[in-house]
Amino acid sequence: AEVTSVGDGAAPKVTLFTKPGCTLCDKALAVLRTSQRPFTLEAVDIDAPGNEEWRARYWCDIPVFHIDGHFWAKHRLEDGIVEEGLAEAAQGSFQARPGEP
Repeated sequence: AEVTSVGDGAAPKVTLFTKPGCTLCDKALAVLRTSQRPFTLEAVDIDAPGNEEWRARYWCDIPVFHIDGHFWAKHRLEDGIVEEGLAEAAQGSFQARPGEP
């Protein structure tokens, strides 16, 4: 896992479900990294051995993002969505979004 910003230990954990060569994932990650809010990032390669369940679930929807283990977004991120999600997570009020594949 990569720590993207220095937090107080309570930074939200963002999980990116991705695979090699995913240009949409790269674009979404670039948007995420513009945020000034602290978060930690874990990337999960859905094609890696042991991740068959994630691949079966998300193969046609990557990038898929979770915050603290709850579905957040798929396909793309926008600045407003990033700020809203990370702010809610920092306050402990983030809830899974509808539309999880």
